[in-house]
This record gives sequence, C-alpha cells and structure tokens, in this order.
Amino acid sequence: MEKVVSIFKAHSVDALTRWRDAQRMVTESTEWKDDTELRKLPQLDVLLAFEDFSRIKTNEYEAVVRKAEVEKAKRVRLGREGFRVRRMISVVNPNY
Repeated sequence: MEKVVSIFKAHSVDALTRWRDAQRMVTESTEWKDDTELRKLPQLDVLLAFEDFSRIKTNEYEAVVRKAEVEKAKRVRLGREGFRVRRMISVVNPNY
C-alpha cells in the first residue's frame, strides 16, 4: 500500500483526480512495471489506497478553502468596521 501511495504522490494525485486516471497513472508508472510484488496487488487494494489518499487530500483541500473563506470574511469585516469609524468621525467632525 505504501508503494501505491508513493506513486500517487509522485504523479500529483489530488482531491480532484478520478479513480480511472489514478489507476492509469499507477499501472503506467515505471515503479508498477518494475515491481512484480506491486503488480500482484489486487485492484481492490489499489482502490482502497486511492480512497484513503483521496480522502486525506480532500480534507487538506477543504481546510485551505475554509481558511481562505475565514480570511476573506475577516477582511470584509475589518473594512466595514473601518467605514463605520470614518463615518462616525465625519459626523462628529465634518471637516475631517
């Protein structure tokens, strides 16, 4: 399984990679062709390794997206607060 995961990493399999493409990458890799023990693995084991790897990559991707959303919300909130402060200052001191 570790060998299969290393092939996934070497071929930049990510959260959006389909099983069909990942399977092709594995079976066409030199590691697969050179390692008879690896070729003896049932396709179900390769699929399970892909599912686990894909789940990890999906979680990483979702964490990055959540972080970006939080940062955007923070920028927007700070912008609103800055606008309110400027507005209050202009009400108190119209020449500001």
